[in-house]
Amino acid sequence: MMRLSPTRWAELVSAHRASGLSLERFARNNKVSARSLGWWRTRLRSAELTAFVEVPVPPGPPPAPSPVPRVQLLAGSCIDLPVGVDLVWLRQVVEALS
Repeated sequence: MMRLSPTRWAELVSAHRASGLSLERFARNNKVSARSLGWWRTRLRSAELTAFVEVPVPPGPPPAPSPVPRVQLLAGSCIDLPVGVDLVWLRQVVEALS
């Protein structure tokens, strides 16, 4: 049996999908090993599932940053919380301002 290129196997797998024939019948009609055709079908399906897809990013300004968390005290004071704020420090500040 002649050795086929990966491109040719991909063509055969695609043709098999479109044919509606069983794997064995399609392989016999195309004079290829059903076992090899099945192996390539699995390999190509796996490659399709792990392929990267380019995601277009629309032009324009980047999205606005999310609002900063803010604590408003009963006395009317506000504290804007930085990312990763230390909660012990925050408690001390709130207690000092209350």
